[in-house]
Amino acid sequence: MMFQIAGICGAFLTADIFNLFVFFEILLMASYSLMIHGGGKTRVLANSHYLFLNLLGSSIFLIALGIVYAAFGTLSYADLSLKAQQIEGTQLLLAQAGIFLLFVVFALKSAMLPLHFWLAKTYSATSAPVVALFAILTKVGLYCLWRIHGVVFGTGVDPLSAPVLQWLNPLALLTIAVVAVGILGSKTLRQLASYLIIASVGSLLLIIAQNNEQASLCRVLLPYS
Repeated sequence: MMFQIAGICGAFLTADIFNLFVFFEILLMASYSLMIHGGGKTRVLANSHYLFLNLLGSSIFLIALGIVYAAFGTLSYADLSLKAQQIEGTQLLLAQAGIFLLFVVFALKSAMLPLHFWLAKTYSATSAPVVALFAILTKVGLYCLWRIHGVVFGTGVDPLSAPVLQWLNPLALLTIAVVAVGILGSKTLRQLASYLIIASVGSLLLIIAQNNEQASLCRVLLPYS
């Protein structure tokens, strides 16, 4: 539990994408143990599914970091924000590829449609205290999505931010709509709670998609939601 909390706090506090990757791995390694705690065939199967998807996500994350570093020569949030305003030509295409891969990783981590399919089955198989803690993990993905695509590569750098930000609003609405069907069709309380976590992801994603001053207070409160 302590390693899990350390990874979550580190992901919120870091100002470097590579450190973000490290803290992601810390919280994920802890989550694998928490997921399977108590044993049982159902939990072992759910954990195997969860482990495979997160290892795939971590691999994409690492590739994205390499591409972003090749384009900018740095992984610091502050340096990336400054250098993004002058990037052009081949480096711009390379940067866009890396930023898109980061978006895929954060979409998977936050359980955004269409990469939400893993959460309900996985979370409904583990214990209630673990699910309560795991509810924060999706918010880490959302926070990173906002921090990287909304702040580091914000609206002032349209060639980098616009291709991602323009998809957030429809994806948020679709996430809420599809999950509403899952909530209505839930057969157990665990399954219902899992779908409600995804519903909160869609609601918070709508806030990020607004990308304006009116949503600023909600953004500040995002890590605590």
